[in-house]
Amino acid sequence: MGKATFDLVSSFYPLLEQTVFGSTLSQARRTFITRIRAGNHILLIGEGNGRFLSEVLKQTSATSFTVVDSSPRMLAASARRIATVNRCPRVELIHADLLEWRSPAMHYDRVVTHFFLDLFPPDLIRQIVEKISLLSAKNALWVNVDFTSKNQNLHQKLLMWTQYRFFRTFAKIESSQLFDPRPYMRQAGWEILESRSFDSGWISSQLMSRQLSPPQNPGFQTSPDSTAIS
Repeated sequence: MGKATFDLVSSFYPLLEQTVFGSTLSQARRTFITRIRAGNHILLIGEGNGRFLSEVLKQTSATSFTVVDSSPRMLAASARRIATVNRCPRVELIHADLLEWRSPAMHYDRVVTHFFLDLFPPDLIRQIVEKISLLSAKNALWVNVDFTSKNQNLHQKLLMWTQYRFFRTFAKIESSQLFDPRPYMRQAGWEILESRSFDSGWISSQLMSRQLSPPQNPGFQTSPDSTAIS
């Protein structure tokens, strides 16, 4: 998935998030935490510095946690954060590009992506969704939290524009705009069970499950959710 990494922003990212968004992103991440902690094998993709991992780890008796992240510094921050948690031996921290990761023969019953898919253009979103589907058990639940284009006011549009310019410069993310991942999710057989909105619908937390048989028609086109950034 390219050379994207959050190493350069890892030390100040929590402060940056708090300054710009307050507690909104944290609230969105925690929306379905009760459903996540009920899993046995939990996969967190692009977890970042481990704030959510630490929180859910204290609340569950899940057999295992697997965290996949492309940033060594973010993984190191996660390791430090969970070091005092008694159950941390159940956690495996993996430095890898998700699409290149040779995963073990395990099907996860919970998958979590928090503000992850918005980093990628459509073709990579499709590949990521397909990889997640391969890693997931038949009864898996997937929690995806991300920005949307819904009801964006002028301030939010400007903030999105600024975010993409900032993270393309300092984290080398591959997308320059926001794309809607839902068509790819539907095509892979995922359906939304429940959805919660934050900040007038600009941020969405979705709980999804797998359909018994995915839709058969692959024909769709995905339009960008925001204005391209040059």
